[in-house]
Amino acid sequence: MIEFEALALKRSPNQYLLAPEGLCPRVRRYRASDTYHVPADELERELLAIARAEPRTRVTESDPARRKHKIVQRSRVFRFPDDIDVQIFERGAAESTLAIYSRARYGWSDMGVNAARVKRWLPGLF
Repeated sequence: MIEFEALALKRSPNQYLLAPEGLCPRVRRYRASDTYHVPADELERELLAIARAEPRTRVTESDPARRKHKIVQRSRVFRFPDDIDVQIFERGAAESTLAIYSRARYGWSDMGVNAARVKRWLPGLF
């Protein structure tokens, strides 16, 4: 699993990062994540449910104490893997936020698949 605080993006466009502002100081351009008005445990459960509902997707590693998970989703035709790292962060007793880094394991371009995945998952979160 990656450490978001040390993350440096690849030069290729086959990746997408959503993170709380200031979490990834080595990254200049990314989408800032929202704060959700739910406890971190609830946000974590919902995000994992959304991920598991996707076809050809499985959680391959988890660190429950840090609310970190590594997810792999394979493409439909060629079964190429995309790696998705997620982490949930508390923002108080009843607020939380998240980071998601989705990227193709192979190749240069992903035709927007990783950005589309993250953007598809977000509306399902509260």
